[in-house]
Amino acid sequence: MNFFKILIASLLMMLSIQVDAEVEFQKLDYKDSKGHEFASLKLTGHILDSDVSLFKKYIRQIHKEHLRLEDDSVVLNSHGGMALPAIEIGRIIRKEHLSTLVPQDAICNSACAYVLISGVCRMALGEVKIHRSLHQGDEEMESPISIKENYKVIQKDIRDKFSFYHEMGAPVAMVWQGINTPQWLITSLSEEEKDLYGLFYSIPEEQDLRYNRMARQRKVSKFDLVAILKDKYVESNPEGNLSEITNRVSCSEQLFL
Repeated sequence: MNFFKILIASLLMMLSIQVDAEVEFQKLDYKDSKGHEFASLKLTGHILDSDVSLFKKYIRQIHKEHLRLEDDSVVLNSHGGMALPAIEIGRIIRKEHLSTLVPQDAICNSACAYVLISGVCRMALGEVKIHRSLHQGDEEMESPISIKENYKVIQKDIRDKFSFYHEMGAPVAMVWQGINTPQWLITSLSEEEKDLYGLFYSIPEEQDLRYNRMARQRKVSKFDLVAILKDKYVESNPEGNLSEITNRVSCSEQLFL
């Protein structure tokens, strides 16, 4: 029975990677309080090298037309794909101070996790699945690389993963959970694990950056600003408890926008 489940899971993964990714961009028919028109930017399907240039194109358009992303987030619904373009897109997202959102009915699997953790705020409401990466020796069956060379490839992949996760401020535990899940399986993160890995929160560096900016703009002390933000929190979450960390407050609210 277990073998049958593994076989079905592997077949589903193989079928899913045949779907090309789409970088979907759309201007929306409403504006924020400052008059900036909203737009949506979504990454779906299988992540490929070609998605990087298209993603950059839409980022340039957002800047040129002074647009603002809906929910201040790149929306994700992807089975995964190629790690390097996912990492490159992730670095663009971090550089642009954008958040990432996996909607309630969406998924973010495999390489998509690189994009997810890159957000200055991550909101993983949907399903997140991770596993060990495929390597050169896994795909080139006609001329597989040697065991020694494959060992080096895997060790480099582990170092690269730790480096990128560290760069994005993601926890080591999340890296190890992915590394310890074989390529032919995939681990679905529980709500508790997503919470523990910071997939419902804004990163502290970005929070403090905007916190300090708001204090200067309002010309108030940071202590006074704390009181203002507490009042704002209570107003937007009347049933919330200030003594507990809430993990469902939207990224826009978390980042004081």
